[in-house]
Amino acid sequence: MIKPDVHIELWNAFNDINFNEPDHKYTDSLGTNYQSATGWIKQFEPDTDWDVIKEKKAAKEGVSVDALTEQWAKKR
Repeated sequence: MIKPDVHIELWNAFNDINFNEPDHKYTDSLGTNYQSATGWIKQFEPDTDWDVIKEKKAAKEGVSVDALTEQWAKKR
């Protein structure tokens, strides 16, 4: 459980941060930008090469890459 005085300190430290949902950006009243947790985590993830994945999947299923691309587009 958080002690009441720590709760007040945390509230005072972070209640000035605003979230802009359409842009997914965090800022404070001074214009300072903050990185989201999702953005911070993504920097550690390897890049995904969807073209290579698509080629392998198409070969495995015995379809063309274009046909697989259409299937994936319909599922979206």
